[in-house]
Amino acid sequence: MQNIFTGTTDYSNQSNKEIIEDFIKLVKYTKKILRRRKRHSRRENIPMDLDGIFNEITLFAERLIELSNENLKKLKRGKPPLLFAKSLQEIGRNAHQLFLRIGEIWHGKYNQINYSSRYTDIDIATIEYAEFRDYMGLMIDLNNIGFELQKRYFQNGKPLYSEKKWWEVIIRIFFDAVLEILRKIGPKD
Repeated sequence: MQNIFTGTTDYSNQSNKEIIEDFIKLVKYTKKILRRRKRHSRRENIPMDLDGIFNEITLFAERLIELSNENLKKLKRGKPPLLFAKSLQEIGRNAHQLFLRIGEIWHGKYNQINYSSRYTDIDIATIEYAEFRDYMGLMIDLNNIGFELQKRYFQNGKPLYSEKKWWEVIIRIFFDAVLEILRKIGPKD
């Protein structure tokens, strides 16, 4: 369950199921943001730097969708790749930077005074700003999810889970047991 404060969710006391549910919710929200962005992508009169940050956030969202498409099944099986966990941490850090930058651009240059008289698409920009700022705030928690996945599933960069198939594990256990029995009943010096 995500915390109400930006980027402060502690996943160490949550189950894998809860972490996966949060990740899925973030991905669904990302898809919703992308659908809205496509609807408002044709603006005639909006400042270049504001439109630029909106485009950066769109690219961020597309990268997250691509990453989730590649790795969600592995995460659900309890075998996320190390690169996935590290990528989530990086995306979370990028979300924090974009969260700060969109605020600086909006509040530094484009407060409502004189802005609406110069730019015709101010209503769309205001809505997008609010949605994107909230979105980036939520995405900061991807850093925490990635950190927790790395902590739970990896030690010194190596997976704590087995990459072998279940039947390979059973065969290995069987042969280990047979060898142990043979050692015990074998010739004694």
